[in-house]
Amino acid sequence: MITMLSSKTIPFLVFISCCLPPLCAASGTFALSPPAGENYVTCEGVYPGHLQGITTNGADAIYWSFTTALVKTTPAGKVLKKINVINHHGDLTFANGKVYVAVNDYVSEKPGQFNHPNPNNPARQWVYEYDAGLNFLARHSVPQVIHGAGGVAHHKGHFWVVGGLPGPWAGGFDPEKYNKNHLYEYDAAFRFVRVHELATGNTDMGIQTVEFGGGRWWFGTYEGSPRRPVGGKGTPGWRHQVFSTGENLAAFVRFGFHAKKPEGIYPNASLGIAALPGGQFLIGGGSGKKNERRGH
Repeated sequence: MITMLSSKTIPFLVFISCCLPPLCAASGTFALSPPAGENYVTCEGVYPGHLQGITTNGADAIYWSFTTALVKTTPAGKVLKKINVINHHGDLTFANGKVYVAVNDYVSEKPGQFNHPNPNNPARQWVYEYDAGLNFLARHSVPQVIHGAGGVAHHKGHFWVVGGLPGPWAGGFDPEKYNKNHLYEYDAAFRFVRVHELATGNTDMGIQTVEFGGGRWWFGTYEGSPRRPVGGKGTPGWRHQVFSTGENLAAFVRFGFHAKKPEGIYPNASLGIAALPGGQFLIGGGSGKKNERRGH
């Protein structure tokens, strides 16, 4: 589902979806339009891939990335435009009147698959650029994101890209070695600026979503370290974490659920987080099974 969080709750983040009125509006121009009695909207239709990210134009449209499809809807979830895209379109952002999507192209040519060590195949990582009507405009190479480009944000005129981390299925998995995530900074023309190390510890498949809002950075992830072993056996660790930090990328705060700490708050921004005016956020969610995915 798409629900609201508020940056004003830092450092005590509260999941407030059940407390929202039927019409969810930030203090800006964008207003979510859920069905009567609900506090979330559902994207019209079903899709082969699961939801990877959400963004808005700040006025009258939500954009959804479903791995192999991009969709533009009204704030009520009614489809205005949908297009088929290459696998893997990830998290997205709206900036300068355009839509930008992090893309890991492991279909056209292998190697290059997500979360595998890909030092010899960095050219498969891109940010795709579309106009507000989802017409393709260009693609920009981000070869520094060698483990797969998974998400993109826009802040102070620059683009910021996050990606994967090698997992146990890739062979040679070492959570001690891969104990940081990275944020790759590019200028307005997608010229590489620098890479920022993020002291998050190991997270399963890296960082899924990224956003800057309420004066802070927000990163949505899957499982953390100690992660659930292959096959799901053993003691699970942190699940569906949200990391937040100040603009200087220091002093991380972690919000998430841990099996041994059931009192922990359980936000899940791994399928999308979009900042709205007034310090509120839309949070993406998904449902369904393979080839019949929905976004909320």
